[in-house]
Amino acid sequence: MISKGEDADNILKLLDGSVRSLHMKYRQVTHNDRAIIKLALIAKLTSRNPETNYMNILKDMKNHLQDDETYNSLFYRQKKEKETLEEDIQR
Repeated sequence: MISKGEDADNILKLLDGSVRSLHMKYRQVTHNDRAIIKLALIAKLTSRNPETNYMNILKDMKNHLQDDETYNSLFYRQKKEKETLEEDIQR
């Protein structure tokens, strides 16, 4: 992550949320390329760090989305494989 300190924390709060139920409810709204353009602007405008760079925040958010998609695809593939294995064992 390019952003550091409070900026990095704010990015994670915007994308992952500190409140899980809220994050899960609005995940579809926040986890897309169109939304992160606006979220990056919000993070830049609310930053107390004068060196904060909008493009760096946007890159961090894009990287987060890519990492998140990779993690989710692996997680759900493993979960499905486990369920399939359990079904095979029960037969």
